[in-house]
Amino acid sequence: MLILISLLAFIAMLCSLFLFLPFTYSLNLDIRSPFHVQAVLSFLNHGLYYEWDYTFGQKPRKICYTGWHEKMAVRQEQPPGNAPVQSAPEPESLEDDDTLSEEMLRKALHDPQVPESEDSSAASDTFWWKDYVLSEEFLSSCLSFFLRLLHHSRIRTLQTTGTLGLPQPHQTGMVAGFLYMLLPEAAQDLQFDFLEEVYDCHIRIAGRIYPGVIALYALSFIVSRPVRRLLWAARQHRKELAHG
Repeated sequence: MLILISLLAFIAMLCSLFLFLPFTYSLNLDIRSPFHVQAVLSFLNHGLYYEWDYTFGQKPRKICYTGWHEKMAVRQEQPPGNAPVQSAPEPESLEDDDTLSEEMLRKALHDPQVPESEDSSAASDTFWWKDYVLSEEFLSSCLSFFLRLLHHSRIRTLQTTGTLGLPQPHQTGMVAGFLYMLLPEAAQDLQFDFLEEVYDCHIRIAGRIYPGVIALYALSFIVSRPVRRLLWAARQHRKELAHG
């Protein structure tokens, strides 16, 4: 009994460790020639690490660290000498095409058409969930759920450096005013060129996400009234299909 309690306590500790330690994410953009973007997701000090890196004109590069071991996500390719020999395509037979077209024509002419009433009933059986999903209450719950997720995973760090100049001076002024109005601290290190078109800047976005908070929001969404109604209707529909 003591061993079982110890095992359950250890499992609970691991679950709490996973739920209340954050995932960190970052996005780096180099707006210059060549354009470069890098997205990183990390957990437990690179215990779980995923990176997606793309440079314009090159193939995307993926890196994955799992359990503090680096594993390159590279597409497996066969050696040049072991490439399978592809046989030449066989010419299509005109007789088969003629037979197929005759069969299709005969089927279209002689097969009975399905009545419109049966079509409508089949469509109603297929899209039985539409009234539940498109209801105002369900859409409101979905919107609330996604807004809570966005608020939790909001950007914690936003840095902009370099020089930016758009083709028209008024366009550069509009971007500068927009950034200084909404993100004054992030725009302090960004220079604006009103005379020439310049794209030489770096943008870094970073934040964190707690799995426990996401699980709590998801549970709250699942037990909400519109979702419970949808799940109950899905259960009843499955029973009707099972009993014919």
